[in-house]
Amino acid sequence: MDGETPKPPEPADPVTAPGKPLPTPTEAGVPAAIAEQKQDIARATQELAEEEHRSPVRFWLKVAALLFAIGYSVAFVVGNAKSIKIDFVFGTAHVTLIWSVLLLLVIGFVGGVLGSHLYRQRRSQKRRKP
Repeated sequence: MDGETPKPPEPADPVTAPGKPLPTPTEAGVPAAIAEQKQDIARATQELAEEEHRSPVRFWLKVAALLFAIGYSVAFVVGNAKSIKIDFVFGTAHVTLIWSVLLLLVIGFVGGVLGSHLYRQRRSQKRRKP
């Protein structure tokens, strides 16, 4: 150990090691099909990384879209913050307008899912009957 400089540790997977050529199937001791798949995955990963470095505009467009969605959501909640009276069949309630909008959104979503389910069920029953 004295006088020797320690070598840096080798990466665990030679396929993903940066700056190293991809091993041939016989070097890795892996069947050719698996080695080829690893090479394809390594190339695809490298292409994606290069694409991200080449196109920072796409990243900033995503950030801008996210900020817009957050800002719009906050403005939507603030704009619908006034209190309203909802008259149910068996009682009344005072809630903010945003809660009534969200309640109707949930009711519409559940109704759409149930309607779609009933439509598919009836359609499959018609197919079974000769």
